[in-house]
This record gives sequence, C-alpha cells and structure tokens, in this order.
Amino acid sequence: MRQLTDVLASGYDVYETTSVLLDGCVEHTAVEQGGILLADADDRLQIFATTSDEVHTLELLELQADEGPCLLAYATGERVSYQDVRTERERWPRFVEASVAAGMTEVHSLPMGLRETVIGAVNLFVPEGSHLEEEDLTIVQAFATATALGILTHRELDERTQLAEQLQGALDSRVVIEQAKGILAAQAGMSVSHAFRALRAQARHERRSLADVCAEVIAGATGERAPAGRRS
Repeated sequence: MRQLTDVLASGYDVYETTSVLLDGCVEHTAVEQGGILLADADDRLQIFATTSDEVHTLELLELQADEGPCLLAYATGERVSYQDVRTERERWPRFVEASVAAGMTEVHSLPMGLRETVIGAVNLFVPEGSHLEEEDLTIVQAFATATALGILTHRELDERTQLAEQLQGALDSRVVIEQAKGILAAQAGMSVSHAFRALRAQARHERRSLADVCAEVIAGATGERAPAGRRS
C-alpha cells in the first residue's frame, strides 16, 4: 500500500502502478506469477502487465480462446477462484491445459474496480504444491481495489466511456514500453525483465513517466526525435 501511495504521489503512471500491484502480490503472498488485463475503449480486455513471458502467453491464449477465469471475473465483477483449475478442464480446455503445462494448478482472478465500475482484472497463478490462503486473497483484493481507485480518482471521470478512452491511451503507451524493453535488452545484452527494471528505475530517478523514457530509447535506436514528454 505504501508503494502504491508513493507511485501516485510522485507522478501518476498507470503502467508503473499496475506493476507495483503485481510486485506486491508476488513478494508478499504465495503467488508465483500474475498478469493484469485492462479494458480498452471498446470494452475488450487487453493484456497490460505480466510478471513473465510465460504468463503473457497464458493471458494471450485466454483472450484468443475467449475462455478463462479472468474474463469471468471482469464480466461479473466477482472473484473467481480455483484451488485446482483442472476441475474446469471441460469448461476451459485450452486455458486449463496451458496453465497446468506451466505448473500452475491454482488460479485466482480478481476484478479491478470500484462498486459497479470494473476496469479490468488481475490473474494470479500459484504453483502445484503451494496454496494461497484466504487472508492473502483479501490482501490482494485490497491491492487491486486500491490500484483501480488510483486510476479512477486520478482521471476524475464520472462517465465510463471517458474512462475507457483514458485507459486506451495507457494501452497504447504499453506498445512503446514493450518496444523499448526489447531494444534495451538487445543493446545491453540483458534479459527483457532486467531491461524493464532498468527503465522503471530511470523513470523513477528522473521523476518522469515510463512511456516518455521508453520513447527516448526508441528514438535513440531509430534516429528519430522523441515526442516531447512532460516532467512530473
């Protein structure tokens, strides 16, 4: 909660805020992997942040197959939990097969929103042999609600359509971030995960948005001028 508050106070950034949410889940609970999906302007879920490429693949499969707990949590606004996701093999065959193949048999999907306004969902994957306690789920839901509250409050929007437009802008920024991660990883000979941490550290140090820092990395690699950013 303190980290989320620090992010909101030092210069709001949707990508950074959701990353802090995932970091908190992995660091303070039995969750090993996680991903966040946010709704775009057309009310369709899009992958926004993941803890690994493996989870990104799982989330992509979930969207492409139109099956899985995250979609259900978003649609209903209610938590969807399975101690053993294999019990849902008939309902979600492709998602269950991929999740089990990745060693993640316990799955929890929590809505991100406030009251009737749901802007996305967070997927939590727990490896076989581990278990996420109910009290941990309560903590994670608090993380998710606080993150959603930060997004909603900062935008100061009352209409759902206006919020969707703002979130679409954040989703567009993610494309720039992903490109910069790949460029930096290739240039510095490091993993994509390490590249992302380096970009986040630079943005925090310079008190700038992550998207602005990433745009400069892309501009430096392509020889184009980066779009004028805004210092927080």
